[in-house]
Amino acid sequence: MIPIPPDGEPTEAEIDAELSARPILADGYIPRALARLILLSRWKEADPDAFLEPFPEDDDEYYGRYLRSGKWRALQRMVIEAANHLCACCGEIATTVHHRDYRPRVLRGIDRTALVPICRRCHHTIHFSHGNQRSWNDCERILADLIANRTQAAVLALAKPTARGLYCT
Repeated sequence: MIPIPPDGEPTEAEIDAELSARPILADGYIPRALARLILLSRWKEADPDAFLEPFPEDDDEYYGRYLRSGKWRALQRMVIEAANHLCACCGEIATTVHHRDYRPRVLRGIDRTALVPICRRCHHTIHFSHGNQRSWNDCERILADLIANRTQAAVLALAKPTARGLYCT
C-alpha cells in the first residue's frame, strides 16, 4: 500500500526567514507557532493539492452529493475495472472504492493511489468497530492489515508441499 504523503511542514530555517520578513508585533516578536501557521496558510493557498482535505464531518449532504456525482461514479468504475473487479482486502467482488485521502487531486481523479477497490463487507470492517466509527489512523491500519493478510494467504496458496517443506510454483 502506497503511503499517504504527509502535509508540508516548514523547517526551522523557513520559520526563521518568515520571522525576519514580518514586521514586529506590538510586544516585540511574532511567536514561532504563528509564523508556522502563516507559512502553512500560504502554502495551502498556493497548492491545495498538497494538503489533506477531509470532508466536513458535519456536512453529510456535501459528501453525499459528491458520491452521487457522475464524476465520482466514473472514477469509481475506473478504479474497480483497473483491479479486475477484485476487492483489495479479501479478493471477493469489489463493489465500492475506499478513499484513503480527500486531497482535491484525489477527488478529481488525478491521483488514484489513494483509492482502493473493496467490497462492502471490507469497507464496513475498515470504518466501523462494534457500531462505532474508527479514526482515520485506525482505518489506515485495518486496511493495511487486511491487504497484508490477503497477500500472505495468496503466497501460501501458491506454495505446494514437498517432502522437505514448501516450494512455490
